[in-house]
Amino acid sequence: MENPLQQIQLIIDAYGIYAVFGLCMVEGDVTLLLAGAMANSGFFGQFSFFRVLLAGILGGVIGDTIGYLIGRVFAKTIKGFKWYQRSQPRIERLVENFGGYALVISKYIYGIRAAMCTDETLARYSREHNAANVLTLGATLVDVDAAKAIVLRFLESSMREPRYAARIDKITRLERR
Repeated sequence: MENPLQQIQLIIDAYGIYAVFGLCMVEGDVTLLLAGAMANSGFFGQFSFFRVLLAGILGGVIGDTIGYLIGRVFAKTIKGFKWYQRSQPRIERLVENFGGYALVISKYIYGIRAAMCTDETLARYSREHNAANVLTLGATLVDVDAAKAIVLRFLESSMREPRYAARIDKITRLERR
């Protein structure tokens, strides 16, 4: 008769990759980090690190897609919820200020403050006021010469005003929640 730890190990060997997939659908960041460390030490038996990583990535993408579809299908119902009504103005301000693509990028990497800039002034302000550390450019919005100037202005600029530091501290605290 096998001891309980051996039984648990057999279950993890057989079904652990499915648990990684399922848990990454719900909370991918921590699950994928732990699963990667465990897979690297051979915890998942015959499943290699890359297979566990693939299961986690697929779980995260599918989970986000399901969340998006739920939002699309039940948009009218969701708009009636109090939490949505409280957060809607904030979400709209974020999209208005930073652009949709920048928000998608920043969702996946904590600490990223991406800014979509269409001119040099926006590039400078994004660094000085928001401490942006990633620049996104729309190929259909700026030509090559403008893009070069925007990139140079972005790289030359830095956060100088102490009054904006409080805003960055708030963003950092929100990211860590």
